[in-house]
Amino acid sequence: RLHLDLRVYTMKGKVIAIGGIVYLASSYAFYNHVTGKKYAEERGKLGEKERRHIFDTLAPSYDDKIEGDEAKVGIPTMRKKMAGMATGDVLEVAVGTGRNFEFLRDNPHIRSITCVDSSPAMLDQAKIKAAHVFSERFRRPRARTTSPESPSISPSSTASSSSSPFPTIYTHLGSSGALHDVSDGAFDTVVDTYGLCSMENPALSLKEIARVTKSSGKILLLEHGKSNHWWMQLYLNWNEPRHALNWGCSYNRDIEQMVREAGLHIDHMERAHYGTLYFIVARPIPSDVSIPK
Repeated sequence: RLHLDLRVYTMKGKVIAIGGIVYLASSYAFYNHVTGKKYAEERGKLGEKERRHIFDTLAPSYDDKIEGDEAKVGIPTMRKKMAGMATGDVLEVAVGTGRNFEFLRDNPHIRSITCVDSSPAMLDQAKIKAAHVFSERFRRPRARTTSPESPSISPSSTASSSSSPFPTIYTHLGSSGALHDVSDGAFDTVVDTYGLCSMENPALSLKEIARVTKSSGKILLLEHGKSNHWWMQLYLNWNEPRHALNWGCSYNRDIEQMVREAGLHIDHMERAHYGTLYFIVARPIPSDVSIPK
């Protein structure tokens, strides 16, 4: 009889445990359904103005918020790799707080860096960082045989002198989708890290990037977007409204498709983190040349 009682108590315990798990799972699912619906409704109102407000709000604490997460998944290594490929006059769109500066600084093949961002607060943080990173404290020998030419965008007061051991820095408040002050083929390299996910019209930005890049130049993209695993993409699609409202970032976009549709030829592409991280080296396709995709 004691053995039977133990079996009964064991069975009751399993039933209670399973019931508890089912209850918690259903409660969690209901909560996410309700909050997810709310986020989806708010997400529908998110436009360029709202994204800019999110970036302005995040700017003072942005680096502190993402520093640890980036380090854990090796993003600084990818930034360094990308920055090492840049040459000549460089345009960095969606520069944010200037998280690539420390890597671009040590590249002796860069003459100038023009930084563009639509968020005034983010650009202010980038100017502060530039003054620190590109200072005599970090002086490095550089092979500067030619004077940098001023880009078409008017330089700000943060531009360094031509005698500096570092590339000349220019900052410009504006949209990467409206580089009206930049002439065709003005830059040798265009850099964009985690920008396409945060632009209201990434297709237009990519076309402008292609226009201002020299035919012999390169476009370096480090982005996160659509996964090549269905289950991961399912999660990204589900969580995108919440993430977009918190960070201004739509991280479920098909980056490769956008790049190709913008008229860029992909010379090299790497994907990691279940296909959500894209490292792309691309170049503009001349209008009179057809390159198979």
